[in-house]
Amino acid sequence: MGTTPSVERGTPLAEVLENWSKIPLSHTLKKKKLILLCQKEWPFLTRTRGGGPMDVWPPKGTSKIHKLKFLRIILEDAGTQDVDQL
Repeated sequence: MGTTPSVERGTPLAEVLENWSKIPLSHTLKKKKLILLCQKEWPFLTRTRGGGPMDVWPPKGTSKIHKLKFLRIILEDAGTQDVDQL
């Protein structure tokens, strides 16, 4: 099938991927799915659900609490299982 999308080194997303075996969800969540969520789906959701520029999820990932909280609220409101992956 397709190849795993590239991830810029030194970003929060790259750090998560480099420490994949230490992540509790690594047995149920595939790296490729996390990359898709982080680079495509979550930026789109936060941009289209009324978030201001400070709330939009960055495709490289983040550890900023306000962005994590905003995304979590959106995912909980949508009733998606993706909230478990935050």
